[in-house]
Amino acid sequence: MKSIPRSISQSSHNFINSQYKHKKLVNIIENGTDFVIIRNGNYNSSLLFKERFENFLNFIKKKFYNFLHSNEKSLVKLIIYLLTIWKMAFIKMKKTLNK
Repeated sequence: MKSIPRSISQSSHNFINSQYKHKKLVNIIENGTDFVIIRNGNYNSSLLFKERFENFLNFIKKKFYNFLHSNEKSLVKLIIYLLTIWKMAFIKMKKTLNK
């Protein structure tokens, strides 16, 4: 079974380093199917994770959704806080322009 490595983006490299320490993300094609592989270090090192590309994208989407769902209250508080700061800055700017 022949594997053809494809493009490895720098942005995914940073994501993988933050999630899996010093692992490498490789996107390969085997028999016309896209796969994502996470390996230790270089290309010839041991295989840690192999998944179809579509399944890997769904996994990432699910993790992102779970993160947002678990932090929903904090995000709402942050948005309200930022809107309050913006409103107060707008009022202060308006007062200084009217002087």
